[in-house]
Amino acid sequence: MSISPKVKTPSTKYTTPFVLLFSCGLFFSFPAVAEPWVNYLGSHYREMPWAGSVRDPEGAGFFSGIYSAEKTTTLKDYISTKDIIYSPGGLGSGRSSAAVDHFMTHILLDFGKTWKDQLQKNVDIIAAMPATSGDVYWQFGNEINSRRFSETIHQWEDTGQRINAHDPTLIPYYVEYFLAPGVDAIRSAKTQGKGKNIYIVLGSLAAAANPKAQKFLDELLNYKVQGLTSPSLQGLKVYELIDVISLHYIASANVSSWRGSLDSIHQKWFQKGKINAIWSTEEVGLQRAKQNQGGVSSLQVFARYMDWWQQHKMTATQGRTFFWGADQGASNTKTNDAMGFLYQQLGASSELVALPVSQQPKLSGENIEYYSFEILPSKKRLLIVFPADQKRSGKVTSAALGSFGKPEFHRLFSDTGISQQEQTYETGFTLSPGSLQFVIAQP
Repeated sequence: MSISPKVKTPSTKYTTPFVLLFSCGLFFSFPAVAEPWVNYLGSHYREMPWAGSVRDPEGAGFFSGIYSAEKTTTLKDYISTKDIIYSPGGLGSGRSSAAVDHFMTHILLDFGKTWKDQLQKNVDIIAAMPATSGDVYWQFGNEINSRRFSETIHQWEDTGQRINAHDPTLIPYYVEYFLAPGVDAIRSAKTQGKGKNIYIVLGSLAAAANPKAQKFLDELLNYKVQGLTSPSLQGLKVYELIDVISLHYIASANVSSWRGSLDSIHQKWFQKGKINAIWSTEEVGLQRAKQNQGGVSSLQVFARYMDWWQQHKMTATQGRTFFWGADQGASNTKTNDAMGFLYQQLGASSELVALPVSQQPKLSGENIEYYSFEILPSKKRLLIVFPADQKRSGKVTSAALGSFGKPEFHRLFSDTGISQQEQTYETGFTLSPGSLQFVIAQP
């Protein structure tokens, strides 16, 4: 039996019964959900103090194959302090033609029995781990709508199919040969539901801000299992198999439609069937990081998502984002630098909640986007401001801070690093392209 992700009970000590959020000139009304901010963030490959989760600990593919005693110990060590998400093997990113040929051919030889037997041995190992430790998520595929994923599958089948990204003809191969046998292995394991459970994450959606990617997601989640390798799942739709939708690069996309895209996915799929979480398992990325934009981009993504999670009253189990390329870039421009800075300022246990409208700052200007929160339990205020279009400068012409408080700590993030730069809020200021202003105020 597959279980939906447990909903961790948010703190109620600092939960505001009703608040309004002001952002970019729009008002949103919703109850605030207070939970330590680090719970909403994830790192890649290794533990970081600012992240409550790790994706692919020890590197992609490390936990494929039957777990040795050494790997079992490593896994147990990770979940003693963190939630972890990783690939259990199989197609992975589908980038290697040889690996795809090997997996698909062997799945057909015995209709997935060998692979399912291997997965079930690992399910049993995980089930025996302490129930009080972090959660374990298996992700079936990475960027499964990419052109390369489609290319290697169609080369194996020799279909002569024209290769495109967001290819709907890929869906039956992904589900029948990869996702469904994996889900079947977990559900049919005798230990599933009797110890530590494994939650199922859909293969991630590349370029999730692209409407074509979102159409692919809709078609995939509505796909009905034929049961080639998993007769017990025949007739079920994909949204009845998975616990978590995984997106890539939607909040770090330099487009104004990011919120609308997330809202649409949430409206269609959140809490439909077994789906109880929408995560972004990659944001920022190597390209931005190597252009020294990792720090700015990660804070931008953090502010946008924290705003969006609160709008939809999502716990850190239901909403989460992971930063890719966090260690890339020049000194003081990396995601690790920005998140480490945030950790220094907030600590691990602080919670961020939206402010009542009467305490929200009111910024006017051109090409600006901003978010503000209350930091609990200190009750200080956090304001993050940046150009909405990161390729152009943003100009704040006036800023009425009112009861938001008096700014006492200022930092400017840019592709040259982190600087202490106090702004003149009454008369306005300009932010250069790709920069971000970080402010902590005392009410």
